[in-house]
Amino acid sequence: MSLVALVVGVLGVWRITYLLSAEDGPGDLILRLRLFLGRSLAGKAIECFDCLSLWVAIPFALTLGPSWLDRLLWWPALSGGAMAIYRAVSRPAPDPVALYVEDPPVEARHVQLPERAEQSPHEHGSGGTSEGGRAAVDADAAVAVRIHR
Repeated sequence: MSLVALVVGVLGVWRITYLLSAEDGPGDLILRLRLFLGRSLAGKAIECFDCLSLWVAIPFALTLGPSWLDRLLWWPALSGGAMAIYRAVSRPAPDPVALYVEDPPVEARHVQLPERAEQSPHEHGSGGTSEGGRAAVDADAAVAVRIHR
């Protein structure tokens, strides 16, 4: 097999495989074929460039190889050459867009307790201790915390 036959064979396998796996074809004929095949085994094989190139390389290897041993060896070589060309010319996929965006931090609303004058020992029956006044302020703070949440 000559080098020219090898290059032409690899390019032929790449072109037909690319046509079947990625293009719509004339009059959307290839697109209709892919839609007809759907999710069947043949439909899954036609979506995969590497898988399809193995199948497309068979007739090329049978035509170009002079003996059965040569045909058997040229079959994966033609497919591998088509895969190498496909990877060399295909565009890399763009980076995926982030699905999570963090909101800017929001300042917590601060609750200011009302200022109270010191209670005199005679008000509200505190009995002259300041414990009653302190307990009322603590209760107000607890209510303010519950409201804030």
